[in-house]
Amino acid sequence: KRNGYADLNSTATSGSNLTGDGLYFYEYNNAGTATRLLVKVSGGKLYKMDGLDGTWDDITGALSITAPNYCDFETFLNEVYITNGVDVPFKWDGTGNGSAMTVPSGLTAAKYVCLFNNYLFLGNVTVGGITYPSRVYFSNIKSTTTWTGTDWIEVSMNDGQQIMGLK
Repeated sequence: KRNGYADLNSTATSGSNLTGDGLYFYEYNNAGTATRLLVKVSGGKLYKMDGLDGTWDDITGALSITAPNYCDFETFLNEVYITNGVDVPFKWDGTGNGSAMTVPSGLTAAKYVCLFNNYLFLGNVTVGGITYPSRVYFSNIKSTTTWTGTDWIEVSMNDGQQIMGLK
């Protein structure tokens, strides 16, 4: 027999346009200790719940997040990276407010983000106002602040298909 669930929070986030765009369990190393938080994007805002205390704290800061748009999340180098296919990808490092992510020159949106072998990937992107649905950019190794404009792969150019996820 299983025990029931306990609510973390029985109060909805207040305001208008509150479509849930993404919820993510963010875990990072904080001075040798694992820190666990919930992160969510809802109604054009970025929120965190620290200590799973049931209270959502707004960490949007200066970010402009278009809602509603499904968000994709990835943790790399103790930061959570978030894409929604409409806005410049953004990140949060576990303190303060979220901020825009450093991206390849001209990139204004990515639908998907993924980590593999110490590289961060951005897929199904918009660059210079042109959508490249089958293009994947990759960062320099162990760095998300350095992106070379020529470090991308066109998975299946001009075949009419698009990247539907990265893993």
